[in-house]
Amino acid sequence: PMGLVAGAMLMFLNYEGLELIANASRDVANPRRSLPIAYLGGVLIVMGIYFLIAIVVVGHLEFAAIAPVSDHALSAAAGGFAGHVGSITVALAALLATSSAINATFYSTGRLTYIIAKSGELPRELQRSLRGQHLEGTLITAVLALAIANFVPLEAIATMGSAGFLLIFMAVNIANVRLAQQTGGGAWLSSLAALSTGVALVVLCLQVAENPATRNHLWILLGMIGVSLAVEIIYRRISGRSIRLVR
Repeated sequence: PMGLVAGAMLMFLNYEGLELIANASRDVANPRRSLPIAYLGGVLIVMGIYFLIAIVVVGHLEFAAIAPVSDHALSAAAGGFAGHVGSITVALAALLATSSAINATFYSTGRLTYIIAKSGELPRELQRSLRGQHLEGTLITAVLALAIANFVPLEAIATMGSAGFLLIFMAVNIANVRLAQQTGGGAWLSSLAALSTGVALVVLCLQVAENPATRNHLWILLGMIGVSLAVEIIYRRISGRSIRLVR
């Protein structure tokens, strides 16, 4: 059971991109109608596709055969019934899907950096825009992403990504519990979400710690949190800026 939950928390990263919809909410003509459709529709479509993918993989490969090729199980399954062309086709589809995810992330990153800068948590220079676009945050994110992708193991990136988002979503839900009257959200639902993400984070960390090959990923995660806190404290002391609410 622990392995299943920990595996689900790593898969959670695949659903994370759906929250980027919120970053584009100001650009939507009718957000009250469009955002629920985008969120619920997106989640249901992705769940359906993942379910079909799982059926195809386990329908063409035994569990014992999946384990050695777990990093490219879908490509291996395609190779079983479509040969080399099937494997290459799935690999190309994976590259296109990755590019799509990167584009979606970059699209929202610029505005997110701009909003954070306006709230006083980043330098004022990041509040500037070029032809209506906020490019500084996008370029900074691209440089940092390239550095992490080239110097941090991919397995550790998956662990950090999932754990990091669980931490963020837990904090957001705790905040919404306290601000439920202002946001119009359900305090009970946010409480349940915060508890669920907290438990999931603990299970993920325990599962990672049990495996000697991935145990060092926890140190990378702790280092990431420590660096984030250090940057926040140092920047606030140097800049003298205070956090303010941005509407």
